[in-house]
Amino acid sequence: MLEIFPASIYRKIKGNLGDVMIEIKPLGDTAIRISFGSEICEAIHQKIQQFITKLQAANIGGIVECAPAYNTVAIYYRPEIISYHVLMNQVKKIYNNLYNAAAIQPAVYEIPVYYGGETGPDLSYIAEYHKLREDEVIKLHTSYEYLIYMVGFVPGFPYLGGLPEQLAVPPS
Repeated sequence: MLEIFPASIYRKIKGNLGDVMIEIKPLGDTAIRISFGSEICEAIHQKIQQFITKLQAANIGGIVECAPAYNTVAIYYRPEIISYHVLMNQVKKIYNNLYNAAAIQPAVYEIPVYYGGETGPDLSYIAEYHKLREDEVIKLHTSYEYLIYMVGFVPGFPYLGGLPEQLAVPPS
C-alpha cells in the first residue's frame, strides 16, 4: 500500500550537532532528501559521511539506495516495505545519535590527470589567466589533496573540493 503525503510536508530537526539543522523533504513518492544546510564545506561533508555510515549500520529494511551530494543525502526506499513516516522517525533517531559518531577516515585515491593538448585544454587558459608557466600550474595542482564530495551521474566523475585559490578561474 502506497502512502500518500502532501509534497509540502517537511521537518526541521534540531539535533546534537550544534547549529546544524537538517531538513527532510519528500523527493517524489519513493525517496526523501535530507539537507544538512546550504554550505559546501568539509565539516558538513564529514557529518553526511557519519550519517550514511550510521544509516547503513542500522540496516533498515526497505532502503534501496543512499545518494550523498555536497550538502544533502537522498534516500530511496520501497514504500511497500517501509512507510515515509517510519523512515522519517528512523532518520531522526540516527541523526540525533550522531553526536558520539567517530570521524570517518577517508580513503585516498590517486586519480590520473592528463595536462595540456587535446586531453587537457584548460591548462594554457589557467596558466595565462594567473600569469604562470604551464609547468607551474601542474606543480601547484598536483601538490594538493582534494576532497571527493560526491561521484556524479557520469560513472567515475568525482566532484572535488579543495582547489587552491591560485588556480581558480571564472568559467570560460
